Amino acid sequence: MSASVSRGHKEKPMKTGTEYLDWVVKIARSMGAKKVEAVVSRQSSLLKRVWYGKIHQNPAGDSYGLNLGLIKDGRYITGGISTLDERNTEQLIEKLLSEVPHMPETDLPELSLKFPDRFPGEEILLTGYDERTAALNSKDAVRKLSELKEYLQEFEATKDIVWSGKMAMSEGEVWFGNSNDVRLRHAYTGSFLNCYAFPNPYEEPEMSTYSASGHFVVDKIDVGKVAWELAFKTAFQKGKKRINLFEGRNSAEAEFDVIMEPYALAPIIGWVSMFSFNGLNYLRGSSALSGRMGQIVTGANISIIDEPLRFSPSPFDGEGYPKKSIALIDKGVLKAVATDSTIARMLGTPNTAHASLPTGKSGGAMPSQISLMVDCQPLSIGEMVDRCMLPTIWITKTHYIAMPHIQSAEVTGTTQHGVFLIDKGKITPIYNLRFKQKMFEALSRVETAGPQLVVYDAWDEGGTSPFFLPALKIKDFKFLGGTTLEN
Repeated sequence: MSASVSRGHKEKPMKTGTEYLDWVVKIARSMGAKKVEAVVSRQSSLLKRVWYGKIHQNPAGDSYGLNLGLIKDGRYITGGISTLDERNTEQLIEKLLSEVPHMPETDLPELSLKFPDRFPGEEILLTGYDERTAALNSKDAVRKLSELKEYLQEFEATKDIVWSGKMAMSEGEVWFGNSNDVRLRHAYTGSFLNCYAFPNPYEEPEMSTYSASGHFVVDKIDVGKVAWELAFKTAFQKGKKRINLFEGRNSAEAEFDVIMEPYALAPIIGWVSMFSFNGLNYLRGSSALSGRMGQIVTGANISIIDEPLRFSPSPFDGEGYPKKSIALIDKGVLKAVATDSTIARMLGTPNTAHASLPTGKSGGAMPSQISLMVDCQPLSIGEMVDRCMLPTIWITKTHYIAMPHIQSAEVTGTTQHGVFLIDKGKITPIYNLRFKQKMFEALSRVETAGPQLVVYDAWDEGGTSPFFLPALKIKDFKFLGGTTLEN
């Protein structure tokens, strides 16, 4: 777990990230920096892919990074490299310090040099770490994929389908240090299985569905859940043709009730987290929540908490402050936004410890692991489907998410990998839909929800930073039209 972090030119490798940090701070101070903070990272990963039910590829690799912030003559500059050795690091520091005189004066950000007593000296924190997962044994990845193949054979709907996916595993370390002699170190692991099923690959090649499971402990990947979800939705697709929901309509816009699975909700909540709960955006007035602290912003049944220690790749933020759970919305009322030490000082609020890495500080502070809760008796997707009284769109996943108007938290995107019309007890697969919806308005119309699911980004190669989300039943979600194979 204390592998060398040195990569690049053939020089004597440094033994630990802490040793490397000591050297970075020392050399930066000797070259003229008044204050220094640095984050060093190392990650090793393993990936197995499945294509048409066959396991193949065995890519594995290491990635390294130095993220550096320097203050000289009252001006702040940041930079980073991904090859860690003395020569490259010295060149980076020299370049940054030469550019300091050209940096504009700004009130953001400052280096924090006041740290709590919770992290005395160097301490390794094993939040979200598992030794077996850290071994990155390819047999574990193959075992999970083989289990999935066996499970799929047990369901009639998935016996002869085409399926693809991946099993990814990772382990890594993060070190933080600054010129105030603070040194922190943390180890983490992650694992992630996702799968796409194609029930009619020749007649309807773009008809598909999706499921996934992730955990920092590889043995807790829920293969049975993944297989069951695929089988449940595939049963409504197999041997069927999709319909164009908007064909024959006078308008390309319509509102429908929706059942939005956690996989569909995750990228949307990611954009809301990035822009709406960002303390810098709140301060500047560009957040949809600006000026609404203490006010009702969602339905009273909605609470949103940032839970960075639940499955955390790092229990400290980019300034070294210890992370903690923060209630952002409590029963519909806005309680907090994410801050770093500088934003908190400007807002006159306690620091929530959401500082970005030095090179990301100009973008503000953002929550890391959103947990959304709905005050209701959780229902399964099947129970939600059975209780639909009005035409309802059931969405597995979303794609191409954007927020063209951050002041209103209006998101756009398309459905993906399984979308269905539920009408009068009948479930029909339909072509993908485009949508445009102000999300805090949507969160004011949540009727019910399912149990929370740990959800990772489908592109995540290691499973290290999830959301905790339920499926939501939302009234009057706005759609802009449909897509077909031809367009």
